[in-house]
Amino acid sequence: MHYSFSLIAPYMKKILSKNDNIAVTGIARGGKTVFLTSLLAQLEEFDQADFSFAGNSKIEAFKELRTRSDFIRQFPLDRYRDFLAMRGSWPEKTSDAYCYSCEYWRSDWKFWKQRLNFFDFPGERIADSAIAAVPDYRKWSEHILSHLKNHKSLFEDARGYFEILENPSAPLEEIIFEYKLTLARLILNFKPLITPSTFLLSKEGITAKKGSVNELASQRASGLDFDSEFVPLSREYCEQNPEYAERMHKNFRLYRRNVVMPLYRELGKCRKLIVLIDLPTLLAGGVGQYNDNRQILQDLFQTLRPDSSIGRKLASTIKFWQRPLEKVAFAASKADMIYNDDIENGTAEGLLRQLTSKARKIVPEAEYRWFVCSACQSSVKGEKPYTLRGRPARNNPEKQIVEFEVPRLPENWPDSWQPGDYRFKALLPEVPKNTQKPPRHINLDAVFDFIAN
Repeated sequence: MHYSFSLIAPYMKKILSKNDNIAVTGIARGGKTVFLTSLLAQLEEFDQADFSFAGNSKIEAFKELRTRSDFIRQFPLDRYRDFLAMRGSWPEKTSDAYCYSCEYWRSDWKFWKQRLNFFDFPGERIADSAIAAVPDYRKWSEHILSHLKNHKSLFEDARGYFEILENPSAPLEEIIFEYKLTLARLILNFKPLITPSTFLLSKEGITAKKGSVNELASQRASGLDFDSEFVPLSREYCEQNPEYAERMHKNFRLYRRNVVMPLYRELGKCRKLIVLIDLPTLLAGGVGQYNDNRQILQDLFQTLRPDSSIGRKLASTIKFWQRPLEKVAFAASKADMIYNDDIENGTAEGLLRQLTSKARKIVPEAEYRWFVCSACQSSVKGEKPYTLRGRPARNNPEKQIVEFEVPRLPENWPDSWQPGDYRFKALLPEVPKNTQKPPRHINLDAVFDFIAN
């Protein structure tokens, strides 16, 4: 039997491409936007990059591909590269999640192109995993109310909400506002259960700003927008107010369809994961912020575990994790804010390993590596011990390079510490204005070498 080449060519193209779906998320402001911008710039401008992988292999014919998602935006690589180089400031996200696909030839692969599909998703959406796993609004309400009631630290912040639910004649608008007061208290007390998660991070990528409990409750929406808010209602309140229950169910489905499910469908396609963790932010924020983000990390891995309660429900609802997670890279992503000796002596990596040890045990089958890196190297070692040289982002109107002190990292996470006990300076990016030249980095190629091979 003979076949025309024109008929088999599309299939040959698929055969000759090795595809990797890689999810990228951040814990404690991990810097996903800059990480992806720098990494993709290294690949796109490989001849100009200081980037080594797979035994000094080369990359040729880099090509950006259009994503096929109707819900997740294309990562705006060119705009972010220009923002870093020409404006000299960190780019602000305009969406909560992005996709980016590319392909290229590798000199160590003779017959295949490599195609990478990156999915940049916010860690804040992990709190919505129950919405993905439980499509029924009333069952979701029971789950959330039970979680709030059975955890003492959460119940303290939700006590007022349970009190108002006991009144079947309470207006729905008052109930919605009381639930938003609960979410605001959870945010201010560094507690991780913020669902719907758009209360903390909007679809436009805007994070809730610091303020009072009432200010946060007034400014943020518990749902897709202010016209489509929903909250968990008790069974008794729903039975007494069926019209309110129907309204909440409608808004719940709208949020699930437009916010949650597109993200979890993309996440379910990924077999590799990069988790970016901002150690300076965790140290600067105190023990409450550390506990909060460690819990978010563990919740993420419970979602990724096929035999967990959430994982099983996700698998039955959508095609999720049909194949197991293969590789996980944990990366302390802001090495240029840490003193060089604390990187070279392994202290930074040690803290990263301690933070992630329980999460790793939740999905033990995957291959794990730990890295200390910086997608954009914005400092150099100072002349005095425990000093760096760079351009501080605050109180530096002339954007001058100065030498400043940085705190010594502890060998182990302390038993307790307060916000401000560790003070790190936020820095402006140091990026060549010639956009052909990628940003200088620390260890970014080691992360890529592990995750892409």
